[in-house]
Amino acid sequence: MALPLFSFIPQIAAFFSSTGPIAAFFIYISKKIGIKTFTLSIQYTLVSVLIVSKLAFVGILVSFVIFIFNRIQMLLDYITELQFDSAFSLPLDILKSMGFFDALSFAFSTFQFVVTTALILFIYKFFLAAVKPLSDELFKLSVLLNQ
Repeated sequence: MALPLFSFIPQIAAFFSSTGPIAAFFIYISKKIGIKTFTLSIQYTLVSVLIVSKLAFVGILVSFVIFIFNRIQMLLDYITELQFDSAFSLPLDILKSMGFFDALSFAFSTFQFVVTTALILFIYKFFLAAVKPLSDELFKLSVLLNQ
């Protein structure tokens, strides 16, 4: 007759073996964590690349607008200080004496704020349209994390 204590040892060993319920539980948990970690790292990388590319594009767009405004201002300053020794000198002298170029420069500097505001609103509208897919990706990430 076997001792009752020794008859439970194979059952306890089977409970903790590689096919037992505890091992199956830990394998299930490690698979879930491993798959989520792999998927989340890829999604976080893609979302960060998307954010950086959108911000870089908006930065380039803003610097381009500033560059254009500076070039227009330089052109207006150049026209007002221009001296011709050809057939263009008389019409340009007439326009200068009428104050046309000064008025053009003044109007540009006055309406520069309106144009800049319109461009900023356009950039903002573009930025909101560009951030919409980003918000969808972040929503998918949050849903994935809550599963």
